[in-house]
Amino acid sequence: MGEDQKPASGSGDFSIGSAVWPGTSKVIEETGELLQVLGKLIAVGGATEHWDGDLRKKLVEEAADVAAAVAFFCERNLTPAERDDVEKRIAVKLARFRQWDANPTKPGGVTGSPSALVGHVLFEGQALCGFMAGQLPKNWPSGHYWVSIMDVVWTDGKPSIPKHKLFEPCGRCIDRIKIEKWQWQR
Repeated sequence: MGEDQKPASGSGDFSIGSAVWPGTSKVIEETGELLQVLGKLIAVGGATEHWDGDLRKKLVEEAADVAAAVAFFCERNLTPAERDDVEKRIAVKLARFRQWDANPTKPGGVTGSPSALVGHVLFEGQALCGFMAGQLPKNWPSGHYWVSIMDVVWTDGKPSIPKHKLFEPCGRCIDRIKIEKWQWQR
């Protein structure tokens, strides 16, 4: 180190030990490492054997690291009342996730067997929900079909796809119609 250089003064803002949102960078770092492990699990179809090592072991380590980083972040940056709010929200979210796990649905709110068919609503050639954006419906994966916006039926002020169609309507497409209150004339 040259005479005009000074040693590093310690942690920068957002790091553990800083005065500005301490632990923020650690949460980001640890969640990134967990995402890497999850990405590898997806890439190998859920197998835990990987050239990088035992993914289950890495998953346990990184999940614990994320939990510790978030706990530290909350401890250093939130008021006791806010930490209580975090705990309450965790309880609510866990209950919701467990409910979803017990009663799984497919994208768009379609329930039932994995072979259930989903009908997306097309407007100007694209699904309103954004499914397969930029892709023509003929390139969609099996199980996904479409209806024209002109096929949407309004009953009691609510949009739906006619019952004679052999698939469930995509809930996100229908929600977008409701939210934007779109109406088309035949």
